[in-house]
Amino acid sequence: MAEAPADHPPTLRERQGQRVRDELRDAFVRLVVERGVHAVTLHDVAVEAGVSDRTLYRYFPNREALIDEVRTQTLIESAQRDRGVRDAAGMIDI
Repeated sequence: MAEAPADHPPTLRERQGQRVRDELRDAFVRLVVERGVHAVTLHDVAVEAGVSDRTLYRYFPNREALIDEVRTQTLIESAQRDRGVRDAAGMIDI
């Protein structure tokens, strides 16, 4: 399947895929908070997210890939928050 240019609006399939990735990531984080990282299996994540193991493996071939994505997303969100705080602070006259 040919890839569309990077500047194209996401297709329905891409948006749905991103929602599944987000839910899998969120399910993993919820379970880690509840049980600890070593007690969470990929099967647990699939059940928590309401998808099959096969669907989970389509997005994350192993635990390390899921953990790496959670780390990356956490760093991105942290950087965005920091930028927002800096931007807001620049708008305040002191």
